[in-house]
Amino acid sequence: MTYARCLCGPIAALMLVVTSATAQSGPKAAAVHGEASASNHIMLGNLGEDVDDYLGSADLWGSKADYWVIWIGWSNGNITVRNDFADNGDEFQGWMADGGAFVGTTFTSDMHEVYELLPGVVATRNQHSAIETAHVVDTAHPIVNEPNDITDDDYTAWAWTAGDVYTEWEEYTVIATQTDDVDSPPMWLVHESLPVVVTTMQPTWSRISGRT
Repeated sequence: MTYARCLCGPIAALMLVVTSATAQSGPKAAAVHGEASASNHIMLGNLGEDVDDYLGSADLWGSKADYWVIWIGWSNGNITVRNDFADNGDEFQGWMADGGAFVGTTFTSDMHEVYELLPGVVATRNQHSAIETAHVVDTAHPIVNEPNDITDDDYTAWAWTAGDVYTEWEEYTVIATQTDDVDSPPMWLVHESLPVVVTTMQPTWSRISGRT
């Protein structure tokens, strides 16, 4: 399996970035999270993925070749997770350089130890506000067309979403903003060449579409 595997649901589609990099071929997905926050593990499991769960452990890096994607969720309350990525920065960056798909969905202003390891520049502003909308800016981008046709309607009436906004980014394309207002801040970004997606949204379930 590669990162281009067809997964269902608008958020899973975030991983399907067109890239020239060679993807990891491992069969598993690694779900990294903080205490009492296993929603990403549950979601990936419901999508049929073989998921390993991590609460911040060096075992992740010894097994990194097993994973086609590392999906880090709400970990802002777990310094162990943040320090583990920082302490194993070379391992993480090498895994991404080999085409490993990375998705960061979290309160990102609290995750600077991880974001400093990503290619390019990413900076966020801490707002931690509840949001139930998003505006798809780049409607032609493959990430919102393959395998799902993602529109603003897919981000209406979510049961719960929350996150920060981006204030600075380089080497990333803006895919969605909080609203369709011209001054609305970005909510998720896609790296221009690597299969890396960073989003400040933490979607769980749409009351309209019924999709995770």
